[in-house]
Amino acid sequence: MSSYLQYNLACTYSCLSVNEKDDRKDDLLELALKALRESAKDAAPPPSILGPDLKSGDLSELAKSDRFSPQLARIRESFERGWATQA
Repeated sequence: MSSYLQYNLACTYSCLSVNEKDDRKDDLLELALKALRESAKDAAPPPSILGPDLKSGDLSELAKSDRFSPQLARIRESFERGWATQA
């Protein structure tokens, strides 16, 4: 269950960053990454939730950030490894 809580926290930070600029926006997106990294440890939520959230949902602000794209790619790989072991 903690994985879902961390995921929701990541979504919240990403959404909050929408109305911020510069350093404050980056701070919130870093917090979103940290929470998403924690969520990935248990590979929750499933791909059917993560994909749409990154594309146009609650995590889209994080996904749009070029600064965080390398870290986000590694986190996504961590989710994928977890999903593969759960199948």
